[in-house]
Amino acid sequence: MLISLNWLRDYVEVPVPAPRLAEDLTMLGLNVEGLTHRPNPFAALRIGRVLSALRHPNADKLTVCTVDIGEGRPRQIVCGAPNVRAGLEVPVVPAGVCLPDGTLIKEGKLRGERSEGMICSAIELGLGADASGIMELAFGAAPGTPLSAHFGEEDWLLEIEVTPNRPDQLGVYGIAREVAALYRAPLRAPDTALPPGSAAALPPVAVEIRDPEGCPRYIARRLRGVTVGPSPAWLQARLATVGLRAINNVVDVTNYVLYETGHPLHAFDAARLAEGRIVVRRAAAGERLVTLDEQELTLTPEDLVIADAAAPVALAGIMGGEASKVAETTRELVLESAVFAPGRIRGSRRRHGLSSESSYRFERGAAGSMAALASARATALLVACAGAQAAQASDDVVAAPAVPRRLRLRPARVNALMGTALGPDAIAELLGRLELTAAPAGEELLVAVPDFRVDIGEEIDLIEEVARLYGYGAVPLENRMRNSLHGALSPAERAEAALQELLVGQGCQEVLTSSFMDEQHLDAMGLAAEDPRRRAVRLRNPLVSFNSVLRSSLVPGLLDVLITNFHRGQEELRVYELGRVYRARAGEALPEEPRQLALLLTGHSAPAHWSQPAAPVSLADLRGIVEAIAARTQRPLTISYEGADPYLVSGASFRVLEGERCVGQGGLLRPALLAELKQKREVFLLEFFVPYGAPSAPAHHTPLPSFPASRRDIALLVPEGLRWQAIAGCISGAGGEG
Repeated sequence: MLISLNWLRDYVEVPVPAPRLAEDLTMLGLNVEGLTHRPNPFAALRIGRVLSALRHPNADKLTVCTVDIGEGRPRQIVCGAPNVRAGLEVPVVPAGVCLPDGTLIKEGKLRGERSEGMICSAIELGLGADASGIMELAFGAAPGTPLSAHFGEEDWLLEIEVTPNRPDQLGVYGIAREVAALYRAPLRAPDTALPPGSAAALPPVAVEIRDPEGCPRYIARRLRGVTVGPSPAWLQARLATVGLRAINNVVDVTNYVLYETGHPLHAFDAARLAEGRIVVRRAAAGERLVTLDEQELTLTPEDLVIADAAAPVALAGIMGGEASKVAETTRELVLESAVFAPGRIRGSRRRHGLSSESSYRFERGAAGSMAALASARATALLVACAGAQAAQASDDVVAAPAVPRRLRLRPARVNALMGTALGPDAIAELLGRLELTAAPAGEELLVAVPDFRVDIGEEIDLIEEVARLYGYGAVPLENRMRNSLHGALSPAERAEAALQELLVGQGCQEVLTSSFMDEQHLDAMGLAAEDPRRRAVRLRNPLVSFNSVLRSSLVPGLLDVLITNFHRGQEELRVYELGRVYRARAGEALPEEPRQLALLLTGHSAPAHWSQPAAPVSLADLRGIVEAIAARTQRPLTISYEGADPYLVSGASFRVLEGERCVGQGGLLRPALLAELKQKREVFLLEFFVPYGAPSAPAHHTPLPSFPASRRDIALLVPEGLRWQAIAGCISGAGGEG
């Protein structure tokens, strides 16, 4: 999200330069991904005075002007505006200078007459929508004065990555709240005051909420006498800083307040609402809605809609409808500011493939207090920018009152985790700067959590707030933490750690892949219908269609790692993953969550060396890892070259057996699964299906032999297809113990 430093300063004084602010916010927990300096776009433009304006000899609609821009010699500029005349004070772009949108103005000839620049209209400067003529200035400035002395401003843009659990930071005011807490600066709320005489006794808006779960609160406000037209220059310029195009004053105000407060709004043309009613309800099956972007949606009962007395007029929290949109003829508005259930908005957005800035915010959670602030702020701006007269009060319908949240916080626990010695008053002061009101309750603090902080639900969340505002860098270096729990790793955890050490020693790197996967991967692997990996756990609301189930195998994740690395030129891979897979059980039982191991090898067995060519990875490398795992975990593992899964090449794959039970498999991956790579590569995979960590028998000691060792070289003539395990087993059986 882009944040303008100048916009931020409307609500809080920033006592440090922009680069330092970016560093401080990052340390506070707001990840500033980028910082861009934006110079004043009008710095190279000049204020000029038209000395003469004569009709162009070769064009009826052009005028040849001489313009003084403070250079001593007037410039000749050909202008097509009908209102240009001698004596005007005008904005001028000299030849060789760019317009604010980046267009370079060049010296040239227009219908045979030389032109050394451009006299600008408001729309060409991004200062309004008026394109009917050039801007007529009235500053009384000396010719040659930079236009930046009266328009535009230098700015810094901060690109902040907002985490999904902090919807309160999706507006400039929310970031200002953090800055005010960081620097102990006063926070100025957006101005919501109405000018005297701008409020009137207008008829209330009839609001009915039929789905309190989907819409706990709906605020409507009626405004009359609206004049829809271009927004003021300051509003257009402010929206431009965050990449928004000005449309008209009503739409621009709702967009401005969205970026200011982080809370979405919508404006309806009141004359287009049947019976003037607002009904928040579920859609009827098959109902249709044409949205503002002219898409026709077929609705389902799972969709939450805003309707009038006859039909839906908006898809709640996502987009308004074409039938009730604001037009140039609109004279009366109904301004909506509501709280919608995140899950309901998320479901509709996915179903219809329709996203908006509003849905992005509602999906993360909206607060009733911010809905009220946004409504009041937008009302004040519509009065100022559209000449509206507002109802004296909003029609505020609360169908499901928000439950106040109060959490207990133990100062002793704060200090134990942070390694500090903060008193209750100091902790309360830190929390108070974030609008978390703390009151003493015996040896604890009772903290009231505002509704816009949806991320705070437990004591540990409050401790995190104390820590980040206290400053991670201010925590003492010496370890003063007092842990009340002293534990040790379980045998399985110790065995797993040893196994990881073994794999790293084999040159492998650990990877962590997503717990979601595409069910089509199981089809590509050719797994039988009765295979346990077919019992994938489906997600009710997958974020994307290709991550629709919880992974039932680690193989798809490793293949994604392989493809990603290949696309980036990394063709030598030895990676493994230790993690859970998920398999559904019958009925309502919770799924199985066994931990498994998967390993992928491709490239060469060892780094290239001048003394010999590098050998490619082979089945022997995979088998060697199995033998090393068997030795480390003390499992009697054997290898069988029959019955491996169909996604492995027959004859170049094996099963890992523990007694008669198959506990894993490995081998050469079928090329069909690597079609996306568009190149031939030999890739070897190894899977362990069972808990591999804990040894099956206690550790034992083998004493040194009592007799000297003797070596014998034996040459055997055997059939070509005979495996070495059969020979080794026969010899071991004949030799017996020792």
